[in-house]
Amino acid sequence: SQGDQDPNIPDPNYEYVKEVPVDDEGVEIGYDPVFGVSHPIDTRTILNPPDSYVIDESTRDDRLVPQDFPEGDPEIEMNAEITKFRKSLKQVETYTDPYLKMEVPRHMAKWHGYPEQLSFPKKDYFNNRFTKEEDRTDFDKLGPAKARVVAVQMARAKNNEWL
Repeated sequence: SQGDQDPNIPDPNYEYVKEVPVDDEGVEIGYDPVFGVSHPIDTRTILNPPDSYVIDESTRDDRLVPQDFPEGDPEIEMNAEITKFRKSLKQVETYTDPYLKMEVPRHMAKWHGYPEQLSFPKKDYFNNRFTKEEDRTDFDKLGPAKARVVAVQMARAKNNEWL
């Protein structure tokens, strides 16, 4: 409804791909002149995806997660360094789609489609160059029911058989 936030605006908590991949000639990878863009990695692809709520720093509860290593084990610190390094690479996580037979990003911002158009854009009804100014009918004054009746009468008077 009117006043709701656009669901297609990307979440600012995540970092997205800035530029779409291009080939040696500067053309977007997967671009087809007939069908347009077809490469799955675009500007809605997330570079720093959310971790599982079990291991994410902001939601983790150490009481609920079993400890892999005893307290003070150097492996804990090494794993943290590796995880930090892996996240700093900002690589797109992909998988091979069995139907497309190509790499597809695992984390994307959802696309909800274009907003529904609630009305047609306002246009000048009097743009008909064949009607003289004095013969013009102002349908806005008549109301919808009467305007339709007058339009049908005028069309039949001019032998418009499609009515």
